[in-house]
Amino acid sequence: VLFTLASARSHFSISQLFGDLPLTLPIIEFNGAFLTDYASGEHLEINSLKTELAHEIFDQIKQSGQTPFVSTYNGTEDCLHYDALINPGMVWYESRRRKAEDPRLRQTRDLRGTMSEHVVSLTVMDKDKRAIRGLHDRLAEQYGSRLQLYCYENEYSKGTWWLTIHDERASKHIALR
Repeated sequence: VLFTLASARSHFSISQLFGDLPLTLPIIEFNGAFLTDYASGEHLEINSLKTELAHEIFDQIKQSGQTPFVSTYNGTEDCLHYDALINPGMVWYESRRRKAEDPRLRQTRDLRGTMSEHVVSLTVMDKDKRAIRGLHDRLAEQYGSRLQLYCYENEYSKGTWWLTIHDERASKHIALR
């Protein structure tokens, strides 16, 4: 039976769970931001934010008092950039990625500079649900269907609210088609 995986996780995280499973169909990672060959990790399709839009979104996040994790593809490898860990949710996530020896993890002083890479996800997290929901609502109002926005409580770190921001083409149902 032919089957594949569709996940909000990265190829690294998916491969940690499924090992050397012999998948022949591309996997869907980052909610459809990447269609990836599972065995090689090669991205067959990249649905990243346009550079100008990524800059605008990044600036709005910073103006809201937040700092995102920025998931990118730099043309050679996947990266998970961060700067300051400004709240317990960010500390939890960074430490979990470090403990897993995630090769994407990079502390980056010029986080805005990463917007020139293929930005596939901006992830904002906070204990303050209203702050995350407020940022979600402002971005939804301003950018509408140009973005895929996912706002939720992280089930692995209860009490931490996440907002993930993707390009409009980055969704599992679009990737499946």
